[in-house]
Amino acid sequence: MLNGKRIVNDKTALFFGSKVVVISAVAVVSFLLSLWMTRQLCVTTKRWQILDYPNERSLHVSPVPRTGGLAILLVILLNLYLAAQIMVVPSLLYWLAGSLLPLAAVAWLDDWRGVPPVWRLTIQIVVTLMLLLGSGLLSNFALWGHDPLVGGAVLLAAVLCMVWMVNLYNFMDGMDGMAGGMAAIGFACFAILGWLAGNQLFSWLAAGIAGAASGFLVFNFPPA
Repeated sequence: MLNGKRIVNDKTALFFGSKVVVISAVAVVSFLLSLWMTRQLCVTTKRWQILDYPNERSLHVSPVPRTGGLAILLVILLNLYLAAQIMVVPSLLYWLAGSLLPLAAVAWLDDWRGVPPVWRLTIQIVVTLMLLLGSGLLSNFALWGHDPLVGGAVLLAAVLCMVWMVNLYNFMDGMDGMAGGMAAIGFACFAILGWLAGNQLFSWLAAGIAGAASGFLVFNFPPA
């Protein structure tokens, strides 16, 4: 019995140890890729560079690049693609990847030419509905007690909460290190929790986001 327990414990240690190595490697590689991409995107001499010129509401006093955050998005999509080649990826994550693209596109267009708030809000609501549809929440009336009024209230609350979070991060992005720091710390915690729960896919993707945010954060410390 003791030998049997020892074998089980050894296998368990090997399993969790190998996962730590993989997740750590994902975080480190994501950090390095994001660091390099952010550096390239923040070179102000590039012709395609979009600069944020200070105004009466700005916290900065000289033009700063606006495109550095694209590095985080590219690393996230790369991690999702690699994870899909190794593990079974639920359809919700494909919905998530698809929703990131219109959000990133409207944000980039807003930085470049300016997009009216009503159009930005419309895109955000559409993306939120995409995610809710992909999660199955729109069709799962069992959660709402088959009551259309309760279902409508839950749907409205979910949409408002998710749109609020998008705009909250957009607001925090104006403060040096705030959005990047929150993402790095929050998703690092998610990666640890996913590892402890034995969910390798969740841990992989969370570690990738934490690493990507950390790479961006190197160029986002004050004065960013």
